[in-house]
Amino acid sequence: MGVRARWHLCEAGVSSIEGAIVLMGYIVLLFMIMEFLFVFFAYNSVVRGAENIARYAMVHNTCSVSSSASQITLIPITISSQGCTPAPASCQAGAVVPYSAEVYQATVLYDFQTSGFFGAGFLASTLPIQATVCVPLIL
Repeated sequence: MGVRARWHLCEAGVSSIEGAIVLMGYIVLLFMIMEFLFVFFAYNSVVRGAENIARYAMVHNTCSVSSSASQITLIPITISSQGCTPAPASCQAGAVVPYSAEVYQATVLYDFQTSGFFGAGFLASTLPIQATVCVPLIL
């Protein structure tokens, strides 16, 4: 057997090993993307829930919204604080026209439970997500 033939025998199976290593990297990347998308979905649901709670308060012109009205998302959110106050500086930050009347301010919380695959390494096991929304009221 010549030198070339022996050299090619030593390379047999190398592409399978390289493919397995690259495939593991792709699978880890795929699961990281999926985990990020789950967190992004939870964040969007919390923001949408806070907006709907604030809209409910504005339409019904109330300073208190029950937790049953907050069940408008696919995830179980909790209203951590709510009420009518004179427009705080946090509500004035993005307003084109500053609020002159009282505002309803709702803060919504959700504790996102990360998956077991990446919960131990990349993310904490519980990731708190919070959204605050301000709407003007006419009282």
